[in-house]
Amino acid sequence: QFVLAVRQIDTGGRTFSGTSRGGVLTSHDRYVRATMERARGMIDVDAVLALWHQLKRTARHEPDAMTHGDLMPNNLLAEAGRLVGVIDVGTTGPADPALDLQPAWNLFGADARAAFRAELGDGQDVWDRGRGWALAQAAGCLHYYRDTNPVMSQIAHRTLTALLNDAS
Repeated sequence: QFVLAVRQIDTGGRTFSGTSRGGVLTSHDRYVRATMERARGMIDVDAVLALWHQLKRTARHEPDAMTHGDLMPNNLLAEAGRLVGVIDVGTTGPADPALDLQPAWNLFGADARAAFRAELGDGQDVWDRGRGWALAQAAGCLHYYRDTNPVMSQIAHRTLTALLNDAS
């Protein structure tokens, strides 16, 4: 419901204007490949890069929509298993509507992921771009946070593992 509600916020005619996540997946190619090379030994980098090669080219036909932009587990507040708040709204703005699909892989198991997808009603291209955005974010976090924030690195590993499992 949160993702659907944010998507309904009027962009006021604004479109994505930046270099971070939310524009075009292919613009993150060099970054994803470089960060994954540093993660060798932490995960099957070749499998992740093969998946990235497939996902980064996913077509986009939808206009920008409002997105939170950083729906990581540490930005989602829950009580008794229910979402009660979302923090870190500084990245909220117009972007690829697939950007906010990240919880499907960085938080949910397979059953919850299927329910999330059904609730949103997104088509295959949106879903695949969501996979691409989740991969791009996790790729950057896996090695970078290994020593300084192991929980964040573990979330990245779980995300990439879920993406690889979905691909098989």
